[in-house]
Amino acid sequence: MAFWQSLIKSLAALIRRGRERAPEAPSAPEPASPEPAAGPPSSGEDRVLYYSAPLAPADTPPPPDGWTRRAQERLAAAGLYHAPLDGIAGPATWTALFRHMGAGPVIAKQLGPAAARWLPRYGIDRPLRIAHWLGQMAHESAGFSRLIESLYYSSAERIRAVWPRRFPTAADALPYIHQPERLANLVYANRLGNGPPESCDGWRYRGRGLIQLTGRANYRATGLRLGLPLESEPELAGQPEAAVWIAAEWWQRHRCNEWADRDDARAISGMINRGNPAAVAHGLPDRIARTNRAKEVLL
Repeated sequence: MAFWQSLIKSLAALIRRGRERAPEAPSAPEPASPEPAAGPPSSGEDRVLYYSAPLAPADTPPPPDGWTRRAQERLAAAGLYHAPLDGIAGPATWTALFRHMGAGPVIAKQLGPAAARWLPRYGIDRPLRIAHWLGQMAHESAGFSRLIESLYYSSAERIRAVWPRRFPTAADALPYIHQPERLANLVYANRLGNGPPESCDGWRYRGRGLIQLTGRANYRATGLRLGLPLESEPELAGQPEAAVWIAAEWWQRHRCNEWADRDDARAISGMINRGNPAAVAHGLPDRIARTNRAKEVLL
């Protein structure tokens, strides 16, 4: 028990130090995905709260394999990989993969070691699984440039396009232009475990991380599973280390590896965006295009 407590404290401290050293990547000014007609937000809604001991991080890289060497060669040819061609999926390989997927150099260097540490622990260690994970996470985070939801809108028309049911007229949306906190507290009020608008839960528990974890209940449930204080310190979910860990755990728990093995981008997209693998996800063409980009170097 003491070991797990020590591990959790160390990881939380590491994430906090990362927050001090490097601020979060700037959020996109206007999110692209409209509000789903039904179902949970992009992160999915956790309906069962339970606790399990966190997995120990992978301290040693996996043994060399063919796909990693192939990916390294292709990434090196593109000028993205500068380490030895050793066939080991370590931090340098993952950093180059994030760069290939559009991440900036700073965030890629933060995400790379975290991916090397956590993704193998959740079975995301084969070319197709990695390609689908990278493609979906790239879509959710706007090319790994947005680890925290913005909710900053410059027009009533855009607000209405994203939340048509909540803002039936332009006059309804006008008070929320350039008011991201006020908007979040309205659209996320009284759902996903949040309180009313005056509780400010909507803003405090807005989307963070690669999977855009949203809502107080989801922060609480995920924190219990991973042993991280996400409900009391929701900002941790937007830090690269925790963002990768949360996304990897969510991915495995929702059986996305199985659909990835079948190369079923539609099912994965539906699960992530609508909470239902049979549903048609918003942004499906972009999700598929980003997945195909990952396949270019992995397959």
